[in-house]
Amino acid sequence: MLRNLFLLCLVIDVLMGCATSPTSSSAAETWSQHVHRESTVPVTNLRYTLGPLDILEITLYERPELKREVTISRQGTFRYPLIGQVRARGLTVAQLERRLTQRLQRAHIDKPHVVVTVKAYHNRHIFLLGQVQAPGVYSLPDHVELKELIVQAQGLTSEADDYLINSSCQLL
Repeated sequence: MLRNLFLLCLVIDVLMGCATSPTSSSAAETWSQHVHRESTVPVTNLRYTLGPLDILEITLYERPELKREVTISRQGTFRYPLIGQVRARGLTVAQLERRLTQRLQRAHIDKPHVVVTVKAYHNRHIFLLGQVQAPGVYSLPDHVELKELIVQAQGLTSEADDYLINSSCQLL
């Protein structure tokens, strides 16, 4: 019983990942860290792949006129000034930053430093396993508590230990 609850928390922990940020003394990288730190949604998983309806903020160092908030379309693309249509579906944030940098260089922007921040995730899912009535894959909205996910899974089985239900475990 406790083992199943532990496995559920372990699965959630693995899916959520952990945030890291590189250290550097260059002005552009310091600025990049500052932009990521001010994000409305923390970077929770560096392996997260972008998908439809995710909302991104794209910022270029020393080019405030090119700052944009975009929503990835159902086809997995968005439009950006100077370069047009950009495919984002299936890419990580780092891969999209590299793609935008390359395309902006081809559009004659000298050494663009691109920062992409996910403002809203709409492509996140979680596996609820163990002692829940309806184990399976569930959508993971922003700022949800574990007990709300358990309710989506039709509650705990009679064999489950409910000591976590009273905690304030919140998933970002």
